[in-house]
Amino acid sequence: MNTREKILQLQALLERAAEARAAGRRIVLAAGRFDLISLEAIESLGSAGKGGALVVAVVAPDSAGSGLLSAEARAQLIAALASVDLVVIGAAGDLRKALRPDQYMEIPANLASELIERFRMEHRE
Repeated sequence: MNTREKILQLQALLERAAEARAAGRRIVLAAGRFDLISLEAIESLGSAGKGGALVVAVVAPDSAGSGLLSAEARAQLIAALASVDLVVIGAAGDLRKALRPDQYMEIPANLASELIERFRMEHRE
């Protein structure tokens, strides 16, 4: 599947998830900023999809002054992982309520946050 085809709007994602659930697949929702993806995050996403689960990544929307990449770029980055089936940009809490996943996991953003803060401190005028 083309990476861009994995990135869906909410309604299309809910429909695809319903089809997967009807076919007996578990739904795993992974939430994060996905500015930088650690090896641990990649391994966690890979493990989540074992057994035929549908792995859905919800990418946090853009917020003022934070992040290295736009939400669209982060969505493309996470969609490039073979272990991620579908991607949506949105609020994790809202998607969690709408999707009702069998498993929920948060991918920490602390690595990206630390690097961003360090970069800002080093490049102050």
